[in-house]
Parts: sequence; structure tokens; C-alpha cells
Amino acid sequence: MPRPLLELPLLRRLKPRLHVHDDDALNAEPTLDRLVDPITPVETFFIRNNGGVPQIDTSRDWTLTIDGEVERPGVWTVARLRERFETVTITAVLECAGNGRSQFSPATDGLPWRLGAVGCARWTGVRLRDVLAHAGVRTSAVYTGHYAPDRLLADPSRPALSRGLP
Repeated sequence: MPRPLLELPLLRRLKPRLHVHDDDALNAEPTLDRLVDPITPVETFFIRNNGGVPQIDTSRDWTLTIDGEVERPGVWTVARLRERFETVTITAVLECAGNGRSQFSPATDGLPWRLGAVGCARWTGVRLRDVLAHAGVRTSAVYTGHYAPDRLLADPSRPALSRGLP
């Protein structure tokens, strides 16, 4: 189990600026008066987690595995991705699907997000499209599966968190 999230220096610095919904799996949002900049500062960008934050050194430990319905499966490090593919920066809005849930009537299950689970950021990296094109996605592929190294705090024995996109 990772150190308690609020002991991490960045998160300790963030806590006074954000409304924290859950101290175990840190979920926090800024108040609306902090969402005034065209680009949301990192210090006030909402935080959404389902489990503990994995303790990894992104540049050394993190890898991307491309397998399944592809011609050329492979494992990519951050350095290798940067060497092989064009790095791009885009500006995009990210919003939690539960944003505004606290105002639902009748009330619903889930974290009681106010209206701050949204932010606009500049995201930099390689395009997934380019990596998948290099891997040679077969026509039989129907979705991409995304698996995270973090585990649900309620049941760490369950498989890694996963999301799929068609």
C-alpha cells in the first residue's frame, strides 16, 4: 500500500487549495472561483482516483504495452516513445463524468462532486494513433483496453483498473 496520499509533498501542498472528497483515494476539486484562467493551473486541477497512487518513476519504470489484435506487439518506455514518435502538445478540457453530482435530485451514488471536477490543460506526449499505426492494428480489433497499475482500495486483490475505448 502506498504511503498515505496526503503525506506526499505535492498533495499536501494541494490540499489547502482544493475541497477533498475522500482522503483514502484522493479525490478533490477546486472551488469555482479558482476556475477563472483559460488554462487551469496544476495546483488547482481536479484530482480523481479510484485507488492509491502507484509509486513509480515515470521516466524509468512506466511502460506501455501494445498487444492483442496487432501485427507488431511491443513494450514501450517513455524514452523510447519520445525517440520514435513526434511529440505534440494539445489544449483540451477534461471533465469527470460525475461533475455536478452533488446537485442531482434525487441524490445518486458516487462522490458528491460540486462543479469543480473540470479543467483545461495543455497535454504533451506522443499520439496513441501513431503508436497504434506503428503496431499495425488488425481489422479484427474492436476496442483498446487501458489497464492502470493502481488497485482499488476497497479490494486490492482485484485486477488493475481498466477502461476500454471503441
